[in-house]
Amino acid sequence: MNAPNPRLSSSPGWPLVLYFHHVTDEFGHYTAITKDNFRRTMELCLRFYGDALDPAELEDVVQGGGTTKPSFFVTFDDGYRNVVDNALPVLDELKIKAIFFVIYNALSTGACNGMPDNRASFLTLDEVAILKDGGHRLGAHTASHFDLSRADRAICEAEIYPPQELVELMDPRSFLFAYPYGQVPSGLRFASETFAFGTVKSDPKPWFEAPHAIRRTYFPIGEEGAWTDIVRGWREQWDQPSQL
Repeated sequence: MNAPNPRLSSSPGWPLVLYFHHVTDEFGHYTAITKDNFRRTMELCLRFYGDALDPAELEDVVQGGGTTKPSFFVTFDDGYRNVVDNALPVLDELKIKAIFFVIYNALSTGACNGMPDNRASFLTLDEVAILKDGGHRLGAHTASHFDLSRADRAICEAEIYPPQELVELMDPRSFLFAYPYGQVPSGLRFASETFAFGTVKSDPKPWFEAPHAIRRTYFPIGEEGAWTDIVRGWREQWDQPSQL
């Protein structure tokens, strides 16, 4: 496995998958990007990739064995309200649809005691339904943001699969899941038609080789001056596999 490195792109021929957490000007954190900088990330990706994929296209991408041109997906982890307040207007303006990986318990309580950072409130189930109606796609991020690599199979499965009211809001074609902390446990068995997403801790592989450890990457906070070069590098890796 490669060392975690946000400058490493996806497998050539497969979409770049970006992940974000907080979008806010209210506090600084390595998982928090400002509103203006979030806009900048989207504009950089559109400039170098030219195509933001609709999450509804995910199954077609897999069936087609990748894409014929550079493209990217946008994802958000946890389900923070500041993402809807601050990122959604940018996404709407730029006509980008995203995947929202939500923590189930937080949808009903507005908080998640297992999270290391509780400075922002979470979306409600009704608000998540509005996202779905707006063309965005919902995915799972466990019930309590539990590190699955530290649990046995029974606990993992209890954490992974969502309550029925959330299942009804998800695309019935496949189950989308993101691992908390990017920790992919060994020996975990998913139901059929599942695509599970890691982080920079996952290697860049074609999705049909590793459908349960799909690599995602991010814009490193504190390195804003390097972001243009980082995106350019992602694109060059897509064009020239030898750079991976």
